[in-house]
Amino acid sequence: MANPAISHGTAMEIASLSDKGPTREHNEDNIVVVVPDGVRHPDKGTMLIVADGLGGHNAGEVASAIVVDELPKAYYGREGSDYFADLCDAIDHVNKCVFDSAADSELCAGMGSTLVVALIVSEFLVVANVGDSRAYLFRERLLHRLTIEHVVNRSEIFWGGADPEKQHSHVLTKAVGAEPFVLPSVGFHRIREGDCVLLCSDGLTDALSDGQIQDILSTYPVAKAVRTLMDRANEQHAGDNVSVILAKVVGQRLPD
Repeated sequence: MANPAISHGTAMEIASLSDKGPTREHNEDNIVVVVPDGVRHPDKGTMLIVADGLGGHNAGEVASAIVVDELPKAYYGREGSDYFADLCDAIDHVNKCVFDSAADSELCAGMGSTLVVALIVSEFLVVANVGDSRAYLFRERLLHRLTIEHVVNRSEIFWGGADPEKQHSHVLTKAVGAEPFVLPSVGFHRIREGDCVLLCSDGLTDALSDGQIQDILSTYPVAKAVRTLMDRANEQHAGDNVSVILAKVVGQRLPD
């Protein structure tokens, strides 16, 4: 079932799922949806986050948990309504939290996380990402990718015996917590009634093409679409955890 949410005059239906997938022993993805209660920080918007942890043992799960815990606190804890600057500052804070935690624990050494976060404030959408988790805008039955993947440029890959595209498609050039500082890719968009915002980890996009995702979003309502995306990815024997958040704009009452 999709949950209703209102973000500064924009009404949405939101559904989300995260699954370890058919081959992994545990889930290193973490997701969160934060809807302000209308009393505290009503102008800060709704936040959607997908984080895909990286690292040995359970360190990846630790890193992604830090991301989804600390990012909302850092963002909503800032006064004012400069949501663009506040989000960038919050990501910087979260990067330091993961980096410092990795340095303080031998078991967590080298851990990191991807991050894709969407802020929906009235008719505005801000998307930021680090790594290869993606955000899409689905509008009028067409799927548009909003994020830039921070992965090794395939033209620079050493051409060995294995298929370079498959072998190195997820060698990241950036991750939250990998370095003391990180520069996310940030985009600013307008949304309107009928639009859907999709966030996902690479477990979904490894298993399904953009065309397959588009077909599912064109066919099913929000909650059923999320369930179908998850089921189809697992049917394809996704080799990774799979996480999906889908938010549909069902109404807008914009300020004069």
